[in-house]
Amino acid sequence: MSMLRNLPAEGEWLTVLPDYQRRIIDTFLAAGDPLMAAEAWLKASGPQDTAPFGAGVGAGRVNIFLLHLMRELHKLLCTDEGYTEERAEVGNAAKLGKSAFVAAIATGLAPHVGVAAVILSPAIVLIMSVFYNAAMSSGCEMLSRSISDLEPSVDLL
Repeated sequence: MSMLRNLPAEGEWLTVLPDYQRRIIDTFLAAGDPLMAAEAWLKASGPQDTAPFGAGVGAGRVNIFLLHLMRELHKLLCTDEGYTEERAEVGNAAKLGKSAFVAAIATGLAPHVGVAAVILSPAIVLIMSVFYNAAMSSGCEMLSRSISDLEPSVDLL
């Protein structure tokens, strides 16, 4: 999708977050990969006497909330299924930089997943870093194959 052209490099994603969120996410990342960190963030209990953001999870079970968030993010970024207005907003925000891009995604998804955008932002940042890695890996693999396909056909003097 053309809106993804201006996305930041992998290491730049965390700079979108406020310091207090970044410190927590850094702790989660020290213990695992970005998706594990996103799950840990969403499982966090937040203030005392409240349900965790990812309510309904248990030992050995998939974080249902993380799965739902990833499905909705996939719909928004990778399909034409729903999200018409949100997709336009995200596309415009992508031109303004990574903070606006993440904020537009979080704001667009928040009503669909039932959580405030400020809670979603760290998880979205982590998921986007995974997305970026996958895109770079696929892109590099495709270029390597294309180069290999072209090399035998090029007459080298």
